[in-house]
Amino acid sequence: MRPRLLITESAAYEDVDLTLLKRVFEVHLMSSGDTDLERKIRDVQPTILLVGLGLMIGHTEIEAAQHLQLVVSPTTGSDHLDTELLQTRGIDVLTLRDPQFVLEKVSSTAELAWGLLLTVTRQIGRAAASVSQGEWQRQRFMGMQLQGKTLGIVGLGRLGGYVADYGVAFEMLVIATDPNPASSRTDVELCSLDELVRRADVVSIHVPLTSSTRQMFNQSILENMKVGGILINTSRGEVVDEVALATLVRSGHIGGYGTDVISGDVGWDKRVQPNPITALIAEGFNVVATPHIGGYTHEAVKFTRRLVIDALMSRFSLTDQ
Repeated sequence: MRPRLLITESAAYEDVDLTLLKRVFEVHLMSSGDTDLERKIRDVQPTILLVGLGLMIGHTEIEAAQHLQLVVSPTTGSDHLDTELLQTRGIDVLTLRDPQFVLEKVSSTAELAWGLLLTVTRQIGRAAASVSQGEWQRQRFMGMQLQGKTLGIVGLGRLGGYVADYGVAFEMLVIATDPNPASSRTDVELCSLDELVRRADVVSIHVPLTSSTRQMFNQSILENMKVGGILINTSRGEVVDEVALATLVRSGHIGGYGTDVISGDVGWDKRVQPNPITALIAEGFNVVATPHIGGYTHEAVKFTRRLVIDALMSRFSLTDQ
């Protein structure tokens, strides 16, 4: 009997991928209109669960799965998974942070980070919204020229490295903090986080969410940022103390915030939930938020889904031999 595979985001997989999977697995798909994951798990009783962002795999879902052996997520983050409980139950977890996956050519999140950076430093979103309302008031949208400014990168891994490249191309001074940088670079100066936030005109965050990075940008760190400094976050909302950030944006100490992530967003179902960040947008501050779309490009989705498919095919084909 073939292992049962439940895919929760079937629209992200092409027909050719599904056909390939069906050679090894009994494939079950969860439609976009089906939001009751617990019921689906109870009905299917999968051996493998293939799940993306937007659905939480917690106690209820794990309890419903009597035969679950493996949870696979084509994401670099795992905060939508109760990894501790899964480990306790002896259920393996596979994400794109696994060393077997080579992601050097996936730049989508870094590109979005740079887009957010430009949007905030030049107030593009607010200016465009003003024009859409029939206004033509350039004096309201004085921006920051990037050439000659200092870019601070927190986490000099794959994504931070791409953003460093973009900063160098814009003739910025690039500084970074990372206990284990992915590579040594002569065009990036390494320093402590405290020094980085004091010196940088723009700070871009590229760290995974862990116990050590949760609220890394606490009130003290945020207060030490340059007056008028810009913060960009394509990591996780929980890396930033959003309440303290909102206070400092309102006071003018922080000049703007561009983010693709908000605390708790991995559990949101199609609607923004109450949070300190979108309130700033409603109040007219220089804040831009996108709905966790960093890695959501045609190229990145196709590439990363194929990576996990190949890993699954290899793992279970070998098991069956």
